[in-house]
Amino acid sequence: MSLNGITVVITRPRPQAEESAELVRERGGVPLIVPLIAVKPPESWTDLDACLTRLSSYRAVIVTSVNAVKSLSTRAARFPAGLRRLKEIPFIAVGRKTASAAERAGFDCALFPEVSSAVTLAARLLELYKSGTFLFPRGDIARGAIPEQLRAAGLQVDEPIVYRTARPAVGEMDGLRALIEHGGVDAITLASPSAVDSFVELLETSLSPGLPRRTIIGVIGPTTAARATDLGLTPHVSGKMSTFDSLLDGIQNELDRRKQHGHGSNIRE
Repeated sequence: MSLNGITVVITRPRPQAEESAELVRERGGVPLIVPLIAVKPPESWTDLDACLTRLSSYRAVIVTSVNAVKSLSTRAARFPAGLRRLKEIPFIAVGRKTASAAERAGFDCALFPEVSSAVTLAARLLELYKSGTFLFPRGDIARGAIPEQLRAAGLQVDEPIVYRTARPAVGEMDGLRALIEHGGVDAITLASPSAVDSFVELLETSLSPGLPRRTIIGVIGPTTAARATDLGLTPHVSGKMSTFDSLLDGIQNELDRRKQHGHGSNIRE
């Protein structure tokens, strides 16, 4: 599918945004990287460091984001013996992208290709494990669906915070505002609930009279879509799977639909 010069805003943190930008270029689109969230270290590594001293107690490590994988592996590298032990424990990931990040870091990843959400993964875990303790490294504002369901079934979960999600620099928000106001945006992609929060804040406080009607809003995955709905934002596109490729498919389909209904003039040819 080709995006034919369509300008697509990527709101992911760098360097994840660079990978997404390449996918846009491969389809003939024009990527604009404007991060709406920033990933920072946790306020303290104490909880994770304690977990790294008792790795033999864990049945598996559960990861739901690339950021969790990177932060965990970076910190564990400070403890060579712990890192070696960590690589002996099965990793269970939500989505191919997270699984790929785990495998690149040298972890033994059990990937469930059909799993597209944390809730679905929790149900699958309960089919495989009836007891034990699990390590669930997460961000500071991550949803608690997985640990809640596992604990309800009698399993134990340790949840060290391995990264924080912060608001972007003022300059990033100003840059996106200017692009939208000058008609330089055809589609905006939101890949996390945090990105939705920042974008809705921008809409409510800075954009008047609001988002141009022709601008396509696309979100990745059910969790992000649910957050958008909660805040009153109605996406035009939601990726069928939690991947950026799936989201780009949806944007292309929306463009085709608009052209078929005579709205092609709303998007630059």
